[in-house]
Amino acid sequence: MSYKDFAVATGDNYAYRVTAVNGVVPSAYSNTVTLAAPFVDITGKLGTTWTLPATGVAGEPLSGRVSVVVSNLGNVALPSGQQVTIQFIARNLTNPANPDVLLATLANQSVSALAANGALTFSTTVNLLAGLPASTYQILANIVPVQPLAESNLTNNLAMLTATGLSKTLVLF
Repeated sequence: MSYKDFAVATGDNYAYRVTAVNGVVPSAYSNTVTLAAPFVDITGKLGTTWTLPATGVAGEPLSGRVSVVVSNLGNVALPSGQQVTIQFIARNLTNPANPDVLLATLANQSVSALAANGALTFSTTVNLLAGLPASTYQILANIVPVQPLAESNLTNNLAMLTATGLSKTLVLF
C-alpha cells in the first residue's frame, strides 16, 4: 500500500496527515505537529581569551585581555545588520552597594545574521583604574542590542560565567 501526505498550516500548528492512495486515513498515522514560532535570544559566556590577572594591588594600574562569546540561542538567525554593544564591568562582591565599574566598551559590534545556535567571540584590553579600592570584584560582560531586537529572554544578556561554569574574579589587596 502506498501513501500520500499533505500539511495544512494554521498559525504555528501544522496538521499533518498520511492518507492511503485509496483515500483512507488510518487514524494511527494522523497527527498534529506544533512548530515553535521563530525567535532569537542573544546570550553570552565569558571567553577563554583572558590575560587579566586574578590579583593585583589596589591603587596600582592593571591591564589585560578579556573576552566574551556572544551566542544566538534562538531558532532563526539574527536580523541582517544587527549590532551589539558589549560592556565589560567589575562588580564589587565585598561591598555590593558600590556601583559597578565600567572597564571597557566594545561599541557597535556586528552580529549580523548570526545563525541559530551560532556564536562569535569578542575581546579587548581592559585597563583598571589606579584608584580602584581593595576588594573582590566579579568581571561581567553586558551585551546590549544596538538595534531593537525582540528577544525571548533578556535576563541572559549579562555574561557572568565561562562556558565551564566558572566566574572570573579579581582580588585587589
